[in-house]
Amino acid sequence: LIDEGTELFDDDGDGFSEADGDCDDSDEDIYDGAPETENGVDDDCDGQVDENSYRTDDDGDGFSEDDGDCDDTNDAMHPGATELENGIDDDCDGFIDEDYDDVDGDGYSVSDGDCDDDDGWRNPNVIETCDGVDNNCDLEIDEGLDCDASGGLDKPPNDCGCASSGGSGATWWLMGLAALAVRRRRSLVVR
Repeated sequence: LIDEGTELFDDDGDGFSEADGDCDDSDEDIYDGAPETENGVDDDCDGQVDENSYRTDDDGDGFSEDDGDCDDTNDAMHPGATELENGIDDDCDGFIDEDYDDVDGDGYSVSDGDCDDDDGWRNPNVIETCDGVDNNCDLEIDEGLDCDASGGLDKPPNDCGCASSGGSGATWWLMGLAALAVRRRRSLVVR
């Protein structure tokens, strides 16, 4: 064996010499094009260790598949990424374009001002109610209402939707009718 130990000789018998791209000619499992395994070694001699492993961050975005990265070949896709309107699950949460689609079927998406697109009872067109929640997505909770501790109104709202000492039966009737219409529309969407 005249060439043994030189770059031209295949020292480990794997069919590749150092001249052929074998980066460790003392190990027959390591050579140019070998299958990469999760072992902390550059098995395929491409300069990367354990790429395509679910525990390795292949695209350099700070997340591996083990960390929830749903496409470890695209550094723009990872948990916490900004969801774009592009037909892709950018933030790896299992939903596609959720900030742009009307997820809950109430006619409003997040981009339309829906502050909770998983809840059809919260959107810019909902009447604020005494429940400790920003129902109409205006960043105020129970505004314009005189709510008691149980979540109900101390006084019925008047025609402007504000709490008053009197209010009118017609206003309460209209509010009830509007709530019923929203519920019916929501039940049709859900079915």
